[in-house]
Amino acid sequence: MRQAGRRHGIVVVVWVVAAVCGGRPAAAQDGACALLTLADVRRAFPGAAAGQPDRSLARQGIDRCTWTHPNGRVLVISGAAGESPRDEALSWMEGLVDPMRADAVRQIRIESIAGIGGGAVAIVEPRDAARGILQDAALIVVRGHTAHATVMAGPLARQDRAEALRVLTALGTALAPRLP
Repeated sequence: MRQAGRRHGIVVVVWVVAAVCGGRPAAAQDGACALLTLADVRRAFPGAAAGQPDRSLARQGIDRCTWTHPNGRVLVISGAAGESPRDEALSWMEGLVDPMRADAVRQIRIESIAGIGGGAVAIVEPRDAARGILQDAALIVVRGHTAHATVMAGPLARQDRAEALRVLTALGTALAPRLP
């Protein structure tokens, strides 16, 4: 992930949590490719190709789908987790900040996004070594009924903040109804 974040390609990662209850939701049955449609991805990243599933980590409970587009790729990863949207967002940020700077994570601005799923938070922070942010970070974490998803698109952090939040919100809104 870090190498992709350093390139100009856009990476979107979706982390989905499936709860163990009576039956499996449609997204769990169809895998990570069912969480965003090609139309959803193309609205955010024109020219995207159809998603390609990758179930090589299925034994570890991780399912992936990758859409490529002219500026990079969109990656959806689904698997089990149980943190709040805020905690999930901060855990992603820990991999993007200077581990030697105790204050780096505290400098991250976490935005609450109303009206998506059971709650959502977003982060848009451009790389800023002076603040301890080592890579561009743009993500939204959405809670479903018994699951949550994280959509990451680091290079959006170099765009206008309001536009990056609009794109992340649109992706979060699209996948929220598909979350268990």
